[in-house]
Amino acid sequence: YEIFEDTYWSPTVAHAPLETHVTIAQVDLAGKITLWDSTQSPFLVRRELAMSMGIPLNKIRVIVSGIGGGFGGKSYTRIEPITIALAQRSNNRPVKVELTRQEEFEITVHKEPASVYMKTGVTKDGILLARKVRAVYDAGAYAEGSPLVVRNACFTAAGPYNIKHASIEGYCVYTNNLISGPMRGFGTPQLTWAYESQMDTIAAKLNMDPLEIRLKNCIEEGHEMPSGEILKSVGLRQTLEQAAEKIGWKDYRPRKDYGIGIACCHKLSFSPATASAFIRIDEDGSIQLDCATVELGQGSNNTLIQIAAESLGIPFERIAISQPDTDYSPYDQSTTGSRSTFTMGNAVLLACEDLKKQLIKIASRCYGLPEDELSIEAGNIKPGGSDECGLPYEELIQRHFNPRKASLIGKGLYTSTAVLPDVKTGKTPRASAFWMYGTQVALLKVDRETGLL
Repeated sequence: YEIFEDTYWSPTVAHAPLETHVTIAQVDLAGKITLWDSTQSPFLVRRELAMSMGIPLNKIRVIVSGIGGGFGGKSYTRIEPITIALAQRSNNRPVKVELTRQEEFEITVHKEPASVYMKTGVTKDGILLARKVRAVYDAGAYAEGSPLVVRNACFTAAGPYNIKHASIEGYCVYTNNLISGPMRGFGTPQLTWAYESQMDTIAAKLNMDPLEIRLKNCIEEGHEMPSGEILKSVGLRQTLEQAAEKIGWKDYRPRKDYGIGIACCHKLSFSPATASAFIRIDEDGSIQLDCATVELGQGSNNTLIQIAAESLGIPFERIAISQPDTDYSPYDQSTTGSRSTFTMGNAVLLACEDLKKQLIKIASRCYGLPEDELSIEAGNIKPGGSDECGLPYEELIQRHFNPRKASLIGKGLYTSTAVLPDVKTGKTPRASAFWMYGTQVALLKVDRETGLL
């Protein structure tokens, strides 16, 4: 076997969202504070502000319309306290604080720079035997979210490979630098850069194809992670094979000025996490979805509406979604950590199931049939096996509440499953509610005159 020993460095990176941090604050005559905020975490901001000011949660309201990007950089409280302080001196008038681009670079969180030492033992035919990882992340002058970032990232440090023996150490250190925080991947890209770079080094030294060595070592269902978790759903091999097929990996032949590369990764979700949703149907059949997932360009609004539309069997266009508002939206932990589609999506599904149960109960009385003899199809409820069109949702509501007009509300609460790691060993039977796998391939050509790709 051979030993490979390398150190990899990742620089700090600014999130640089299209919209910088901006907050509008207003204090009313009763002393209640309302914020219109560019945050990914309205309920977290409300809690942190209430704790720091020593006031009840219901004295602070946070409203978020769609924001111009965040990438993790708008996960925590930043300029809100300053804005509130100014608003308290403005005679109940609203006050707006918006960072310039220069200020955004100077006072907001940045991606953690990291140093990753990696030592790997490999057989002559390319089987990974053991790996030691020591990752040091620069937290900056204050901890902020860095300790959590480092903990979650280290669950991925051995890479998406079947390695029987692994030792992983993660450190979060204070420095006189800008505060660091989560950014697109929650600390995982720094480690992915290290283990995938070393995989290419190993493949080159052993004269192996980079795709072949990855396929030979990739994790499969039933694999035990270094943390002790047994994986139940693993799609890494499929991503490797499909990516290689689409770029024509087998047919590629080295030629002047061209290069080809492949890299894969795995990532966990922010877990455990809680989300809740309300879904309301009015007497005209229109649907209102209330939740606190923040739309920041990732398409969450459309995704959640699609989930609800499919569950209820109605067109996408019949559903509207509200903006997050801590006074009226049901609780959501935050829009971070690859959790929204899974966690909030499940909450929306549960809300839809609750609404459908209420509708079937009403239909049972209308038809004079037991509930288990009714079925839902394309937004209508009818006797099971019947060829009739059935009663649409809006007609059921009108019949039930006639002559009064009213609405039905379905409620959903979902908490993803995960077990916090042991503080001494870092072991846990389930670090994440689910794992994600991905592969990227690139075919490049360099222009010798300009140096451009």
